[in-house]
Amino acid sequence: MVVILCVVVNIIVASLIHRFRWKIRYWYYVGHSNDTTFNDYTALDNSLRCSRFKYDIYLAYEEDAREFVLETLKPKLIEFEYVVFVHDDILDGLPLCNVLTKSIHASRVVVFVLSNGSRQSLEWKIAAHITNEESNHRGKPISLAMFYNSDSTQGLPENLQLLRLDAFIDYPINGSDWEITAFWEDLKTKVNAIDKTAL
Repeated sequence: MVVILCVVVNIIVASLIHRFRWKIRYWYYVGHSNDTTFNDYTALDNSLRCSRFKYDIYLAYEEDAREFVLETLKPKLIEFEYVVFVHDDILDGLPLCNVLTKSIHASRVVVFVLSNGSRQSLEWKIAAHITNEESNHRGKPISLAMFYNSDSTQGLPENLQLLRLDAFIDYPINGSDWEITAFWEDLKTKVNAIDKTAL
């Protein structure tokens, strides 16, 4: 009887941990403050002491959109004076889940670049789940989806899939100069609108 009771309790505990695993990870990494440095890289905890946010935008993307993100999207956002974080900024040797969780926590807005990639990479999964937890914690939406050569919302955080249409934007891959200029202006408007949403 004792053995059966222990097995049942273990199954229940394991089920609860599995069900709330992303919430547990979120609170562990966000609530666990360490003043660490690695190869002159200072942990986010140190840089957030005087300011709530370190980054304006966190960009989540798959490998097939990497060139577009690093050569077009990120430079343009920096030109607009946004501070941008991408997972390619992470130094080798740093714990991925820890850095991504704290980076999303330290970002005003998360932009998901929807390409034809599988959206099954570890970086994408962490970003999707942690963005969902961060959005719930702030009590407001913090994400935006950009369609880049794709029209599927598979792999997005649950709350983003249910959001209104103005949380989505299409990048005009073969668009005219006017369309591309209009896209950048629209992107800035949407990012600023999410950032200014009342808590």
